[in-house]
Amino acid sequence: MTPLSYEDGFHLRLGRLTHAVAALDVNIGFSLKWFAQRYAQDVANVLDGAKPMKLRLDRLEALTQQPVSPGHSAVSNSLAAWFKRAYEVRALRNDYVHARWSLQRIEAGTEPFVEYIPLTWETDPAALPKPIRVTFTEFDQQIAAIHKLSRELFDLLAQHFSE
Repeated sequence: MTPLSYEDGFHLRLGRLTHAVAALDVNIGFSLKWFAQRYAQDVANVLDGAKPMKLRLDRLEALTQQPVSPGHSAVSNSLAAWFKRAYEVRALRNDYVHARWSLQRIEAGTEPFVEYIPLTWETDPAALPKPIRVTFTEFDQQIAAIHKLSRELFDLLAQHFSE
């Protein structure tokens, strides 16, 4: 197999990250359906692929805030931490997909990286935000963290909402 070029390595990672977030969104949708069936909740208005992931996240968060067992602060804390990370992942995906990327000339023996600036229509170079550097290793770690977050969702729901 031919090794990937620098540009292909970047595009592969960006695609994998986008795919991981899409899988997370699917799992959020399945979780909403589970809540709808188990607790007679109406979630049909957010289970539309044309609607943003944020609406599904917001609805799922609201459903998990309903107390199942009184006095379980550990439940609330673990769910709050999960949702905080999920919203961060959503924001990261949006930043990456809408960013202006700069592919750098990488010298042999150095860690490959890319730089981006968040979506802007600024044309004055002096007024542009400072580029944010992301190494390929950081990309890979972010992708792995998103997959882990996706798996954790079902574990949390099973742990806190099973009878």
